[in-house]
Amino acid sequence: MRSRRLLPALLALIGAAAHLLVAARTVAPDRDAASYLAMARAFRVGDWAKALGEVFPPLWPATWAAVGPVGGTDSLAWWHGAVLLGAVAAGIAVAATWVAARRWLGPIPALVGALWLGLSVEAARAGADGLSEALFPMLVALWLLAWTRPRGPSLVWTAVLAGLAFLCRPEGALLAVPPLLTALTCDRRGPALVRLLPGLVLPVGWLVLRAQATGTWSPLPVGAFMAGPVSVEGQPLSAFGEASLPAALGHVGYEALLFVGQGFEGLGWMALPLLPLGFLLLRRPELWRAEPDAEGRGPIALPRWTVVAPALVALAGLCVVPLFFAHRRFWVSWLPLLLPVAALPLATLRVRPPGQRLFALAFALSLVPSFVQLLPERRASIRAERELGLWLGSLPAGPPALVSDLKRLHFFAGTWPPPPRPVPGTELMSLAAAPEARFVVSYGPRPGRADDPRAKLDPEALEALGYRPAALPAPLDASVPQGNLRVYRR
Repeated sequence: MRSRRLLPALLALIGAAAHLLVAARTVAPDRDAASYLAMARAFRVGDWAKALGEVFPPLWPATWAAVGPVGGTDSLAWWHGAVLLGAVAAGIAVAATWVAARRWLGPIPALVGALWLGLSVEAARAGADGLSEALFPMLVALWLLAWTRPRGPSLVWTAVLAGLAFLCRPEGALLAVPPLLTALTCDRRGPALVRLLPGLVLPVGWLVLRAQATGTWSPLPVGAFMAGPVSVEGQPLSAFGEASLPAALGHVGYEALLFVGQGFEGLGWMALPLLPLGFLLLRRPELWRAEPDAEGRGPIALPRWTVVAPALVALAGLCVVPLFFAHRRFWVSWLPLLLPVAALPLATLRVRPPGQRLFALAFALSLVPSFVQLLPERRASIRAERELGLWLGSLPAGPPALVSDLKRLHFFAGTWPPPPRPVPGTELMSLAAAPEARFVVSYGPRPGRADDPRAKLDPEALEALGYRPAALPAPLDASVPQGNLRVYRR
């Protein structure tokens, strides 16, 4: 009995430790973390218009605001708060995945899936990067816990967790589909639908607050933003922005192929090829369902719909990604549902005595890339952005009016970042002309590339506006030029 209490605690510690280790080797968070930090600070001071005016969902920055800075008051301390929050969420996600997947698929898929999740490098990167993917897997794992309840799915808690997941990432709305279909097909449809209503309270409250604070009514602001005319180097961010149906289909096909390839990092080099076989094995439980052990631990005799529904939700979530753009971190959202399914083929080896050694070898080999990838320092090349941003944020007069397309610089300076889209040079120069602007920062052209699209500043135009190259204190006067940053001040 003691092992039943110690194992989830040990798994939680593994997940939290992996997150903290990756964060310790990370120089700067993701670009989008600048927007989340700005929202968190706005929530902290009660500036609802600013906090809810961004396109990103509110739950992650609101939770971040509740934690606040850790070990100081500057942006580095705020980042530490996000890392701590992500580590705690990771530990809960891993432990909840083990408990829920043990009911769902049995002890071997549960243990392997939980360990894969705890040692997932991409999940740990999301926590170190200050992104909402640090919190979302915890909500998914808790949803699976409520869905696999021995007495049947808890409609109330699955609905509430689906609502919270939607406020964290828009695809969280998919978690509402299984409880809704369950309520619609049960004998007492009316009372079942009533039990789903608590899941609407927070999303509807957010919509009302956002409408009052910003004057706009949009249930999916980030989806509308990405489906609009925004592009990166002339390429739309979604299939909805393409000019024709063939172009849209080409966009989806290309992003789908790219996303599958990214699954070797996002899901795991061993888990990805096993996942299709795991989906097929869901229909053949007699091949993998182990008998309960001496303490009664083992998979519950769940109805087929209850077994298949979590996997279908995760599959639907993956299918949404190619409509926009692929990134390996988008696998992270559904890891608590995908990794136990990917471990099902290993369970077929484990339940037969001749396959025990093969199972042990295969599982050991699957963890090697995780340990190797946890060691290198991340984003060392942009250390100058971090140092310059922290210096700007520490100026006696407070963070200055900063014009820059570098969102990480805004993150560390504590200034409001630009929208989550490419900022062209013409817009940057227009912002620099504003009377309140004091600093302008961007990258210069890389050696041998006079027409480098990353170089967006016009030195002569900046001089005409009254800007001069900024005098920086040591050691910034050495590290900033080495980082190819151009800093102007007036």
